[in-house]
Amino acid sequence: MTGGRDRGSAALYVVWCALAVLAVAAGLGAVGLARVGRARAASVADLAALSAAAALGRGEPPCEAGRAVAERSGARLISCVASPGGVVGVVVEVAFQGPMARFGAARAAADAGPAETDAGAR
Repeated sequence: MTGGRDRGSAALYVVWCALAVLAVAAGLGAVGLARVGRARAASVADLAALSAAAALGRGEPPCEAGRAVAERSGARLISCVASPGGVVGVVVEVAFQGPMARFGAARAAADAGPAETDAGAR
């Protein structure tokens, strides 16, 4: 047998390794939740921009349509700008849910407008 000085040291190494694994798992989980929030914000921004551009094409207020879509999707419309060429740009913010809520919100921007009809425009 070995001396009593090393007795129980393996248990400490196991505890430290388990804590390190838990810390890495928590970090990866947080990164995953942040990516999901960002993807959700990007999807809502795309949909709000498309809705706003369609409203502009119908002669309706584009930003009201974009705001309505964003709010129905659980987001907040931060800005909406319609250009004379029919392109609408929006920025939306989606609040993080669950344990990520204390980190604020994810923002995303999107533009939408009429498709180019000029054959050489590519």
